[in-house]
Amino acid sequence: MTPSRSFAAGAAALALIALAACEKKPAPPEPRETTPAAGRPVAAASPSAAPTDAPPIPTDLRAARLNSRDCATVALFYSDALFTSQYRQAARAWNKDNGVDGAMLAKRFGGMEGVKLDIGEVAEEGAAGSLYCTVQVTLRHDSTAQPGTLTLRRVNDVPGATIDQLRWQIVQSTLGEDGKPAG
Repeated sequence: MTPSRSFAAGAAALALIALAACEKKPAPPEPRETTPAAGRPVAAASPSAAPTDAPPIPTDLRAARLNSRDCATVALFYSDALFTSQYRQAARAWNKDNGVDGAMLAKRFGGMEGVKLDIGEVAEEGAAGSLYCTVQVTLRHDSTAQPGTLTLRRVNDVPGATIDQLRWQIVQSTLGEDGKPAG
């Protein structure tokens, strides 16, 4: 075989391989976007799928989120834990001095159908060694919506502060988790 024939045969083989790779396959259905309690978009099942076939909404309840320097991330952790009825996990977002525990959160939210905590506007401010974060939230359940506020606090990198003091912790809520009437 001459070099030009060898080149032509090789080019023809490459063209056939390229053509085979271009074979059209049906495109998968486009996922719809929905927003879970955490406020992050996730793919939902296609419209033709039965509700039981829908994939679970992913939630991330790793401790690393509780140690985030972003107070909204801690609020999202709390939201995800409430959404999945993991009340002991949700209680970890609270300052231990407030006395909020998993049992208290289960009593407050356990009887509600479809609990979602939507995260809204976040405002951070500093004060004498501490940082405060106010998170506007909307508690949705049983086809009702209750606006509220979570207040988080952390020490502002003060020397000698403990790891717990340096992380954002919920210190107050207007949703009634802390045993005070919701208002």
